[in-house]
Amino acid sequence: MTTLAISKPHRASSVDAWLERFREAWEDGDAGDWIEGAFTEDAVLRHHPLRAPSIGHDGIRGHLRRAAAILGDAEIRMARPLVDGDRVSVEWWAQTTDGTHDVTMVGSLFVRFAADGRVRELRRYGDMQPGAYEPHAGWSD
Repeated sequence: MTTLAISKPHRASSVDAWLERFREAWEDGDAGDWIEGAFTEDAVLRHHPLRAPSIGHDGIRGHLRRAAAILGDAEIRMARPLVDGDRVSVEWWAQTTDGTHDVTMVGSLFVRFAADGRVRELRRYGDMQPGAYEPHAGWSD
């Protein structure tokens, strides 16, 4: 007999609150003590499919610091997340400069929550293009 564990669905309001706090930590590079309550001890954050992940609280904290340094004064926007049980997918959009020129970065977050409500896996993929581009109509729906 096979036992199937089904995670309870996450409420949209708690997902929205988690994404907002993550967005702030990503922009600022300072997650403070929030990391411990937001990620499991062995959480994995992948920012590129072919590079080593950031693992655990210290690894994720370090990743956010490095990402904020690259983003500079960017403001990250999040679209409406799609929630399916313990999984969340959301697109993000950011505009900044590379020191001289405007650049636009867009991508997706794929998040898996543990049974205790903390994140156990986060995959962040994106692309960067020269120029300042606004999201297309209907992007955040």
